[in-house]
Amino acid sequence: MALSRRRRLVYIGLLYLCLLGVLEVGFRLAAAVSPRWALMLSPGIAMTISDPALGTRPNPEAPDHDAAGWRNAEIRETVSVVAIGDSQTYGHTVSRSNAWPQRLEQMTGLPVYNMALGGYNPVQYLALIDEALELSPRVVLVGIYSGNDLAGSYSAVYAEGLGAELRSTDPEVLRSIEHRNASTPPVHDAWLRTQTSRRSTWKRWSDTLLYPVRAHSTVWGLARAASKWGRSGPGRMKQDLVRTRWADYHAVAVQADPAILFPVDTGNARTVFTPSSWLMTMDQSDPRVAEGARITLDAIGRMQDACQRRCEVVPVFIPTKELAFAEAVPRGMGPPELDELRRWETQWWARAVSYLRERGMRWVDTLPRLRRSIARGDSPFYMDWNSHLNVIGNELVAQAVTASKPLQDLVDHSRPERR
Repeated sequence: MALSRRRRLVYIGLLYLCLLGVLEVGFRLAAAVSPRWALMLSPGIAMTISDPALGTRPNPEAPDHDAAGWRNAEIRETVSVVAIGDSQTYGHTVSRSNAWPQRLEQMTGLPVYNMALGGYNPVQYLALIDEALELSPRVVLVGIYSGNDLAGSYSAVYAEGLGAELRSTDPEVLRSIEHRNASTPPVHDAWLRTQTSRRSTWKRWSDTLLYPVRAHSTVWGLARAASKWGRSGPGRMKQDLVRTRWADYHAVAVQADPAILFPVDTGNARTVFTPSSWLMTMDQSDPRVAEGARITLDAIGRMQDACQRRCEVVPVFIPTKELAFAEAVPRGMGPPELDELRRWETQWWARAVSYLRERGMRWVDTLPRLRRSIARGDSPFYMDWNSHLNVIGNELVAQAVTASKPLQDLVDHSRPERR
């Protein structure tokens, strides 16, 4: 007697579940006897481990990390340049070879060591300076990302208990921070709302339901590894990471509050802004952000003091994409939050430059190159709400650093040694 269609589907489903079960058992046995298989089949390797001084530090077992945990091919005894920063310097969303510190090494021929990690801020940059100096660099590049370094510095000191020496002793500052905390949301609240707005209800439910599978299944781990191999094949990295599904991103953005997601199409460059997300972390009328700004500059100055005459600390300014697109999307063409964000960010960079000049420090400004690239139609940022630099953006930052006076002086000084 022929089976009904529904019953056949049930049998097929059960067959697939049995097959997945057999594969899961087989993969777990392979992982138990082979560390290499265990690493490949892991559903998800923790990118960080706890650290008393830094809060967290990169995991040496994570892919693309060296034995010290940093995102380099190998540990080195000495280097010419150390790059410290957050995800923009780490190279989040691009391959290790496309991260701007690695591209800088390829452009200059100088040995460069990347000591960045996503989520870091100037408080952790300062905590890293002694470890960086162990490599005897001539230059320490410090990636300063205006999007979240100010708010991140505040949170590190006042919420996470890091960098106690950077905490204010002014009673008025402490009272104003306490009052603001009691009356307004946390400084990253707008960022959380941005994450919610860009994910559909179905996506949120599916992520929740699939979490146990993603967290524990070796079959899922194999699929993740295969996906990574496919994305990293020769000639595919730029195509895969400079995303082109504009219709999908636009469809999500136009349904959201423009202060949270604002789609932009200049004719030759497209992206989605997240104005309120960065405004909340850049608005220095908020005493918490103002304190973060002070901590950021103090941390930079202390890094310079720690280096003394052994090396030069050179901040590398990385702007938000909202500021980078300012010439292509001028004032008044977006929600009020966009103009307000740019005003505060411009004021912040001016204050930072004034501080560096007072201390006799040099810096690298990446904004001009990023803006010229946008004008040409080669956007250094993704089409979606992702705020990170893509491979084009990382290349432009590396070019800006290479062309800067501190690096040119270092290249000139190193030439006799290389001959």
